Amino acid sequence: MPRDERARTPADVPVSEMERLLSLALARGGSFADLYFEHETTSSLFLEEGIIRSASAGVSCGLGVRVVAGERTGYAYTDDLSSAAMARAAETAAHIAHASKSVPPQPVSPAPV
Repeated sequence: MPRDERARTPADVPVSEMERLLSLALARGGSFADLYFEHETTSSLFLEEGIIRSASAGVSCGLGVRVVAGERTGYAYTDDLSSAAMARAAETAAHIAHASKSVPPQPVSPAPV
């Protein structure tokens, strides 16, 4: 496991920690929760007349947590795979799924351009 938890990838997260995150997600009484880990690497080259003009590479990594409680669904995402950040995402998704306040539909109209 990397020294700095922020540099973790999904493969660095042990099953025991995933189980703990699911427990946090279900702690407010949800009937279902799932974790979605993402890890994507990209690279590109821009060629002009056979000459490399630019190159780039990137990494996208994170965790999404979904909690279902009756008719409500809560979702939270973090791009920080530290234990604390993933726990916050699980707790946030659980809170959203159990929020008691209902908001009535709001009328929507296009803004003038």
